[in-house]
Amino acid sequence: MLTAALLTITKTWNQPKCPSVIDWIKKMWYIYTVEYYTAIKRNQIMSFAGTWMELEAIILSKLMQEQKIKHHMFSCISGSLMMQTHSNVMGKNTHWSLLGIVMGEEEHQEDQLTEAGLNT
Repeated sequence: MLTAALLTITKTWNQPKCPSVIDWIKKMWYIYTVEYYTAIKRNQIMSFAGTWMELEAIILSKLMQEQKIKHHMFSCISGSLMMQTHSNVMGKNTHWSLLGIVMGEEEHQEDQLTEAGLNT
């Protein structure tokens, strides 16, 4: 009976179980594989996020540049003469320039006829 009791105790006794070498290698291989693919995925996500951040910076700089430069054109009409002006706004500075003086359509036709010698 003592032998049966000892046999039962040894079967139910929780002995510390060390993994076999093969189990240990499989576990380490799994951990390294998971860490490797996680690192690759994280790196791809970071490079993707970096690309979007660069694109966002480019778009914002172009929008800011467009907001800084504004073009205005005004026409002043006096009788049959028309004077056109052009302004270029860069930041706080405004640059005005005279595009030219354009005659009305009737006077322009009369001048062409006079030059051709057809107008008497």
